[in-house]
Amino acid sequence: MNDMVNTLKNINNIPTEPKPKYEESERIKTFIITMYNDSYSSFLSRVCANTIEDTGSMMDYCFFPATTPNTVERDLKKISYIKDAHKLPWTWPTNDSENDYDLKRK
Repeated sequence: MNDMVNTLKNINNIPTEPKPKYEESERIKTFIITMYNDSYSSFLSRVCANTIEDTGSMMDYCFFPATTPNTVERDLKKISYIKDAHKLPWTWPTNDSENDYDLKRK
């Protein structure tokens, strides 16, 4: 019994492999797209960021606001470096009745 108690007490003392260190120039710029007003999206975005940190991935991440039907007009205007960006077709659902999880539309 004492062996098990000692093992459990020392479980956090087990050495782990060091995480690799990457120079800034080696890191991949990564955008974690997040719906800031959605708690589940924010939670999962944080899980994604934690995974990047915990695994020592060579990603330099930042959170990026998702475009939604409510923000599409505003967001298209933000990409002014694309000529006539506001005229680009919006191909995602524009209301809740169009949302589904099917990979193919019927």
